[in-house]
Amino acid sequence: MSDWSLVKLEMARSTDYPLGSVGRAYLIRVPLDRIGMIDGAGVARNPKKATVRRFWPNEPDLSGYVVKCRDCWSFRDGDFPGSEGCFASMPDRSIRADAVLEVIERDGTSLPFRVAEIALI
Repeated sequence: MSDWSLVKLEMARSTDYPLGSVGRAYLIRVPLDRIGMIDGAGVARNPKKATVRRFWPNEPDLSGYVVKCRDCWSFRDGDFPGSEGCFASMPDRSIRADAVLEVIERDGTSLPFRVAEIALI
């Protein structure tokens, strides 16, 4: 069984943000296995517990659920499970402290995010 964790992703350095941006962040609650992969079976057992919140300056926060979609994890807004709205997604890969993960926004823009913190909950 995997441990549920709270993962904070902060905008990493990029051309548009040479210093990164702590004001642009995601807070994700998911079960992680011992190598840092999101445990799909754990999410399936308790799907309403797998949540995400997007913090962006000068925009309302977005919140929703983390849902497995083929080879990625989607961040879906609205009511669970009927929402069709996906506001972002990220590849299914290991989540480790200081790793940089690609998050693909609703408009198709790919942005780098650094794993700033992982806390067991």
